Amino acid sequence: MNLTFPERGLIGIIGESGSGKSTFIKLLLRLYEGEVGKIYVQDRELQSIALNQLRQAISYVPQDVDLFNGTIRENIMAYGTNMSEAEMIHICERLNMHQRIMSLPEQYNSMISERINLSGGEKQRLGIARALAKKSLIYVFDEPTSSLDQENSQFIKEIIEDLSKKYLVIVIEHRLETFENADHIYQFQNGKLVDIDELEVTRDNA
Repeated sequence: MNLTFPERGLIGIIGESGSGKSTFIKLLLRLYEGEVGKIYVQDRELQSIALNQLRQAISYVPQDVDLFNGTIRENIMAYGTNMSEAEMIHICERLNMHQRIMSLPEQYNSMISERINLSGGEKQRLGIARALAKKSLIYVFDEPTSSLDQENSQFIKEIIEDLSKKYLVIVIEHRLETFENADHIYQFQNGKLVDIDELEVTRDNA
């Protein structure tokens, strides 16, 4: 494959399970080292960038978010220690999580535990809050609305669209309808990358 992504914008990647979407992202994050071909970020070869610099430049939100053994505040601020209290609260308000957090006995200082009993969707939104607090140049979301209801899915879509005005946002999804405002969409199919221009029939039937 030969791809060039812009410095900012919304890129959609779709495909069935096992089509290579996650492998592509792991190569970008250098969780896998490629054996053939090269990846460049701002004209620098990926392997020449120190891992700590690369991980700071890219925020990745997996489909199944792992929360740390700590408070909600510590989980959100794990990679964004320069973020103010007001900024953290603003992010949680946009994610429709602030009221839920304020209802807990220790609010933002509540320890993550089975007693708090966060839902899958709430964990996913905390993972997104953590990514936003990091203030990266590139954001990668793996099925960010998979555990959310329609209302909260809309909140996430609006945040992603706002981010894409300033940063590069890559979203992995199964459905075309998720990318109503995407700048470009690619599909992994049968081991190949298919440009969305070749998928108009699929879009019409989505």
